[in-house]
Amino acid sequence: MNDYINCPFCNEPGFDFIGLKDHFEAGFCSVYNDTPPVLSRARPNLTTEESDTAPLVREPQESFWVSMVTSIS
Repeated sequence: MNDYINCPFCNEPGFDFIGLKDHFEAGFCSVYNDTPPVLSRARPNLTTEESDTAPLVREPQESFWVSMVTSIS
């Protein structure tokens, strides 16, 4: 079993999960750095007018990590 994965953004090989997280968070992946954040204006308790002026919020990225864990298992 291969315990190492490629970066899903730049395809650089040889990461474990901790190394991949550092690769992203330390800014070493230029493709990841250039990828715009996932933003949403969806606010179920706000009117349409309030939602249009509400600040943008970042959606959780759990599905990415869940797919990474299951793909190497």
